[in-house]
Amino acid sequence: HDSKGFVQLAGALKGMLCEDVRDVMAGVDAIIVCHSNDTYRQAITANPAIPVVDVVRLFCDTHQGSQVNGIGW
Repeated sequence: HDSKGFVQLAGALKGMLCEDVRDVMAGVDAIIVCHSNDTYRQAITANPAIPVVDVVRLFCDTHQGSQVNGIGW
């Protein structure tokens, strides 16, 4: 982990953190969901224009709109 890119990323991480999922959704072009959680389900439902890569199958119904794209399910 001695790469210059890793050091730069580690230094910038604090500025990327958000206290609230609404702040996250307001500043993204797309979102990748890696944990099944009601907070994420609500955020995605409330922001139908934001493309989603869903790797955990957040919704039981496979038709959640064209913005939700599942991988591996």
